[in-house]
Amino acid sequence: MTLSKVKTFSRLILYVAEPLNTAYRPIARSLPAALKSQVVRALAVSTFRWTGKVPGHYHHYIDRERTNRGDLAIAKAIPELIAEAAQFEIGEVIELRWRELTTDFISTIDPDRDVFVLGAGGYFMFKTAQDLNPDVIADLQILNSVPCPMILFGPGTNLFVGDKADASVEPNAASRAALNRLAHKVRGGFVRDRVSE
Repeated sequence: MTLSKVKTFSRLILYVAEPLNTAYRPIARSLPAALKSQVVRALAVSTFRWTGKVPGHYHHYIDRERTNRGDLAIAKAIPELIAEAAQFEIGEVIELRWRELTTDFISTIDPDRDVFVLGAGGYFMFKTAQDLNPDVIADLQILNSVPCPMILFGPGTNLFVGDKADASVEPNAASRAALNRLAHKVRGGFVRDRVSE
């Protein structure tokens, strides 16, 4: 099946960093943990006023999780952009968070009526310069069993502020094999950075 021959998909399955349906969830803290965060915040404000330095761990300053606005904006935009580019209608949109795909869910996928999108963000996490994180390799193995067409919508290498990517570094054999299986699986799309190419 090619995407161009299908006018309506029953489901668009988005596999993204931050699904919209789980965004901005309040962080559940026990009463002692909540009190500790309040004390740490108060001490941090006092320290900042006296020294100009901000002490303490960011965990004490956040009340909600899964709030990456960039990842959320991408998840929100993908269905419309794909439908417009491929000129087909989408029925239901299902969002799954990276590394939460199960074989039970895969068994519900209709190979002729569903399309699977690996969404943008830093999906490819490396443990070292050459070794993909074992969780990513395991996830790529599960992705290989998705029976419907798969599109890449800008996934890339996960880098932190200050990290420098080196596109000349070759992944080790296991990482390269996992990435090659994904490359052969997808029907189209793009990655977001030169390292991921």
